[in-house]
Amino acid sequence: MPHRALLMLAVLLMVCCALSSQDEMATCKTVGECQTKLRAWESWADKNMPKCKEAMKDADKFEAENKTLRSSNESLENRKIEENLATAAVGVGVGLFCAFWLARALKRVWPVSSKGKQLVFMVCGAVWITVAALIAVNDSDLSQHPVNMLFTVLVYSLPGLLFGGIGFWWFGKPKQLEPMP
Repeated sequence: MPHRALLMLAVLLMVCCALSSQDEMATCKTVGECQTKLRAWESWADKNMPKCKEAMKDADKFEAENKTLRSSNESLENRKIEENLATAAVGVGVGLFCAFWLARALKRVWPVSSKGKQLVFMVCGAVWITVAALIAVNDSDLSQHPVNMLFTVLVYSLPGLLFGGIGFWWFGKPKQLEPMP
C-alpha cells in the first residue's frame, strides 16, 4: 500500500511540475483559452497515465514478490534457530558425557585426596570467574564504565565463587572418627 501512495504522490508532483512550468497558467481570459489548456492537459494525461498504470502494476508485482520473499526468509530464520538449538543441545550433551567419563577416568588413575579436591574446586571457581570477566570485557555494553563492568563480573562470578567456596569447605572438613562400640 505505501507504494501506491508514493506513486500517486509522484503523479501529482509530475502534474504540478508540468503545470507550473507553463508560463501562461495565470488565468483563462476566454473560454477558448480554457478549452485549449484543457485539451493540453488531457493530452498530457493521455501520454502519462499509461506510465502511471504500468508503475502501479509493477508496484503490485513487487509487493507480492516482497511478501513471498519475506515469508521465505522467516521460514529460513526459524529453521536456522532450530538447527542452532539442536546443535547446542547436542554439544551440551556430549560435553557432559565427556566430563563424566573424564572424571571417572581421573578417579581411577589418580585418586584425589581431600586437598586435591579442594584444589580442583578452587581451580574450577577461578576458571569460572575468568570466563565471566572475559565475557564482560568482550561485551561493549557492559564495559562502557568500569563500575558497570565490576558489578557485571561480580554477578557472573557469584556461581563460581559459591561453587568453589562450598567445594573448598566441603572437602576441607576434618574427618570425624566414630568411636568403636
